[in-house]
Amino acid sequence: MISFGAGRTPLTRTMTVRPPIGKIAVNPAGAFLVHLESDLTDLGTGRQFPAQQLTVAASEISPGVLVLTVSADPWSPEQVPAGDFRGSIRVSKDGAQVDVPVVLRVDERGSWSALFAVLILVAGAAAGLLIKWITERLTPQAMIYRRLASLRRAVGWGSDGRNLPVTARLQMEELQDVIARHDYGRAEQLFTDLEKEREHLASMVNRFVVLDNTLSAQAETVTAHPKPITRNVLARVDAILDECHRRLQLAKDAPWPDRADEVARDLDTLRLNFITASQVITSYLELPNEATLRTAVDLLQRGEYDDAAREYDRFLQAGTVEANTAAEPRKSRRPRPTRAPRAEEPGLAPWFRAARPIAGMASVLVVALVGLKLQYLGNQSFQGDLTAWLTLGLWGFVVELSGTSVIEVVSRLSAGHGSGTQPASVTRP
Repeated sequence: MISFGAGRTPLTRTMTVRPPIGKIAVNPAGAFLVHLESDLTDLGTGRQFPAQQLTVAASEISPGVLVLTVSADPWSPEQVPAGDFRGSIRVSKDGAQVDVPVVLRVDERGSWSALFAVLILVAGAAAGLLIKWITERLTPQAMIYRRLASLRRAVGWGSDGRNLPVTARLQMEELQDVIARHDYGRAEQLFTDLEKEREHLASMVNRFVVLDNTLSAQAETVTAHPKPITRNVLARVDAILDECHRRLQLAKDAPWPDRADEVARDLDTLRLNFITASQVITSYLELPNEATLRTAVDLLQRGEYDDAAREYDRFLQAGTVEANTAAEPRKSRRPRPTRAPRAEEPGLAPWFRAARPIAGMASVLVVALVGLKLQYLGNQSFQGDLTAWLTLGLWGFVVELSGTSVIEVVSRLSAGHGSGTQPASVTRP
């Protein structure tokens, strides 16, 4: 009996027999002759194992004792399907003969065993894809994200970058976007532009922070003022603060770094103007009916800080002290407008958003199917033992990890299996 199991390499079996024909032969010293009676046949399906793919030999080791040797190849010149093939070897001598039964079994490589092979290939390819993704995608991306975080700390990004010039903030947001898209060429260009102006940008951000904190502190002072504030007075103070915020935003909107030096000078001027506005607001809250202060407030609402400063100097020089008139009950500050809801992103089909995962799964599936055909179903050297299954999984791992295109894999492995019995190796390009 010869059983191939999951293997397809040629097998050789021997058997010692004592055919009774040696005792009745006319010439006991004559040679034994052995040959296959016909092709081996599967009684269930009628399929045949060609006799030309079996080699039969016999040697007499002692009088009347033979050693039969049978070699079978289920691959060449044609592939033999699965089945239990039965036949007989005829042993003859001097006209006497006897038949020795032969049973040859070729197990099925399809069905559940093929599914198991696909699962092993998928597991190996998925592991290779994961390692490749970590080494080629996540690791470089993590390093460049750390570089981005370091740059943001250096320039004073804070939580949302609102104190950066608008141009620099947009560049930072674009940088984060191109990193997420793995466009490292564009990311390096943006890094170069931003890091070149890092110190200058950090200095400008510090000035924006000081001015923004000044306005926030002034707004808190108005809110916490101990005396009641009329609605009209509160509206005029809010108008001054709004104009200050507008001037500050205009400075942030200025082209950067083209006008960086000019903006820096403007910020120094804004700091003095905001100080004047704070002094005027403080005095106006105490003396809302003072004509000089009301004029200074009107000027500040229009952004005419120099004229407002001169009016305030007149007020200080006059030394006016006026009792507060009866005030209306204090009103709460007018609510700030709520932020408009964020516009929704253009609708994208779910499969388009998951293009990368889909491409990865398709790659794993293709590698598994190619491996099933070339390394399992069409591989005559596959033996079906633990080593063979482990090699199958490692094949999928190496092919996916190597980054070789499927077309190259198919062509190379097909050429490797065209004639020989050894599987083609996959090398990293």
